[in-house]
Amino acid sequence: MNEGTEQVVVHGNCNGICVKRDQTLAKLLSSYENRGDELFVCVEDAAKQFWTVLPLSSSSSSSSTSKTTTTLILGDNSGFNDEEMKTLGHLQKVNFGPTSLLASSVVTLAHHYLDEVEMN
Repeated sequence: MNEGTEQVVVHGNCNGICVKRDQTLAKLLSSYENRGDELFVCVEDAAKQFWTVLPLSSSSSSSSTSKTTTTLILGDNSGFNDEEMKTLGHLQKVNFGPTSLLASSVVTLAHHYLDEVEMN
């Protein structure tokens, strides 16, 4: 991904895929962080799988009335370059299993899982 190109971000309150145009990755992240989103970056070599960091059952410490938007940041088929990884370095890194997946498959899995989380 190059700065200023489309960034594809999946999050729970846009009813689908949100595509942000003409924003740098840093600006995009800042806008989601300022909103209070729970941010994850999907990388193949992440130690944790998405569903282990976002369990189906809500923790007792979270309020049932306050909803946090879960935002998952995906790279293209080349992944993230070094500069992008520096920008994303503070985010929790997750994967969707040991097999390399197309972004469209990750979007499908993420939406399915987030629907399951919302129903529980």
